[in-house]
Amino acid sequence: SSNTSTGVGLTNCSSSSSNGQPKCLQWKYNAQDGSIRSITDGRCLSIENCNTADGADVVVTDCHVDDPQAPCQGKNQKWILNT
Repeated sequence: SSNTSTGVGLTNCSSSSSNGQPKCLQWKYNAQDGSIRSITDGRCLSIENCNTADGADVVVTDCHVDDPQAPCQGKNQKWILNT
């Protein structure tokens, strides 16, 4: 189902091939809506179950940023990138 979530794991990408890391490990920050989206399928990094506690799980789900009908109104998919 497209509404299922997928856990996010961290991995060492230093051993990627000479042509760059695989697309499944690439993400793009969208400064306009604050989402972080998978290059592979466009799904969003989300804080699972709208949990605001430290150490909350991060999952990949369909994007619902600023959707008033979505859990947390999609605020669990908004990120601030400090550069």
